[in-house]
Amino acid sequence: FSGLKDKSFDVAVAGITIAFRQLTSSISTAARFQDIETTLTNITGSAEAGAYALSLVKDEATKLPIAFDELAGSAPVLSTISDDLGGLRKNINLAADISAQFGIGFTEAASSLQRAFSAGAGAADLFRERGVLSAAGFQAGVSYSIDETRKKLEEYGESIKGAAQTLSQTFTGAVSQAGDRITLFQAAMGEETLPFFTATLRELVSVFDESGDAAYATAKTIGKNVVEGFQNAVIGGAYLLDVLEAAKNAFVEIVTLGGLLDGAYA
Repeated sequence: FSGLKDKSFDVAVAGITIAFRQLTSSISTAARFQDIETTLTNITGSAEAGAYALSLVKDEATKLPIAFDELAGSAPVLSTISDDLGGLRKNINLAADISAQFGIGFTEAASSLQRAFSAGAGAADLFRERGVLSAAGFQAGVSYSIDETRKKLEEYGESIKGAAQTLSQTFTGAVSQAGDRITLFQAAMGEETLPFFTATLRELVSVFDESGDAAYATAKTIGKNVVEGFQNAVIGGAYLLDVLEAAKNAFVEIVTLGGLLDGAYA
């Protein structure tokens, strides 16, 4: 029965460890969502629009073969070139189709699209290097205004519309889709626990601020004790080494003397 109890204990510990890791991961994911929503709120100008923008990103993540983190990380960039939330959805899909069509990472495609829409085709070096501008009908040596650049890229986007959706049918796309579902699941779990832990941390900060001098004094005492303990451990270790070294030398002398005596009586 002892072995069975040990195994049961090990299983329990493993279960608690897994649960704790899952909780930590869900809180981290929910906090990341919260940060993204705050950024989108600042860009869009209202909490309602920020929340809707995050919801839009979540929705697109479930359709496209692109990790949620990539979509969410690029959403603020694409928001700066979108007139409204409908425009944001459109630009997300345009960047995704260009990414799939030319094998460019989504983050890089979104960043280059933002440069092209903000400063013209000449600012989108990656699009030029990877053949996007050429495919879209831009001619080398010809200057294009921001409006012309935007129009030509949007028209080209219509011709490759759905390129990203094609990748969704591949194994890589399936992995991305599964990963996004897990991320959304963790976020949903974390959203329920995040308020409690946020309030707890704020309370700890408040308590620390109210007893700042005492807290610092305690910290210094702990640090001093750690140093003293380390020093004592080093001194004790050195003393032990000296004792062992002396014992070894004495043993060697005894063995040597014994050998000499044996030789004398041989």
